[in-house]
Amino acid sequence: MAIDLTYAPEVVALIEKTRDFTRNVVLPIEDEHAGDIAVAGGDAIRIEMQAAAKEAGVFAPHAPIEYGGHGLNMSDRAPVFEEAATRSSARLRSTSLRRTRAMSTCWPTSRTKRRSSSSSRRSRAGTCGRPSP
Repeated sequence: MAIDLTYAPEVVALIEKTRDFTRNVVLPIEDEHAGDIAVAGGDAIRIEMQAAAKEAGVFAPHAPIEYGGHGLNMSDRAPVFEEAATRSSARLRSTSLRRTRAMSTCWPTSRTKRRSSSSSRRSRAGTCGRPSP
């Protein structure tokens, strides 16, 4: 017996609406403020974005309908969350990779110095532009 892994038309429509909302509302704000929520407006922008998501019909796909969500089960909500995350997480992965590469070129921090018994590590600790405590 074959398993049907297709999504209902309502779920497909929500995936598309989520894609549009993320591209047209979320990403421009992330781009404008370099992904820094505090600079973008902190809680005020979060509240504004939640209101915009409600208006766009993409708010809380996981929440029960009586609380303003879509009441989707795990299988149906996964592609919706994936769509929302895919658009911005590519940028996050890229930023994280750059930070990881930058950190890997630095010498160990003082935390590493305390854990390490190596005198060579101990002598190089804190040479990333941050003073050792």
